[in-house]
Amino acid sequence: MTLEMACRIALTLSRAAEGMLGPDDRGAGSEGMNAERTRYPACDLGLLPVDVVNVTLGTELEPGRVRLSEAAHRHMAEDHPADYAACFTALRLAVASPSFLGQAPGLARNFEMVRRTNRPDGKAVLVAIGLEPDQAGDYRVRSCYLVTADTVDARRRVGRLMLPRPG
Repeated sequence: MTLEMACRIALTLSRAAEGMLGPDDRGAGSEGMNAERTRYPACDLGLLPVDVVNVTLGTELEPGRVRLSEAAHRHMAEDHPADYAACFTALRLAVASPSFLGQAPGLARNFEMVRRTNRPDGKAVLVAIGLEPDQAGDYRVRSCYLVTADTVDARRRVGRLMLPRPG
């Protein structure tokens, strides 16, 4: 089974646990699934656009991949259940092509990638990523959740979020 397939299965299982499956999502074996048995596999989210991050944030990150660990995936699904489906669907796009980049005060070991996704409620997907690569040279997602358009605008006004600059 490929990592991509495992991630799709995790999203389907999460939707099943939340009762959000449509008729096209139900596959054989999905009956009787519950949240306690749901597994949240690690996922490879692709290359971090280090040139853009470095120019925008003034960092000196080395090239590497972004990975969502099983623990971070579970945190995303269980601590932010109302946001999970939207966030998981947009996660790769938020990393590959963020609308904004920034850093939260007091969280100097992480940076944020925010992606607007044309949601009717105006919310954007925020992905918090560790600045330090792991032993394999990969950057790790710490969390992912939705933020309101007002929050994005307020953070832009104070310089906490910036438009990405071409690398």
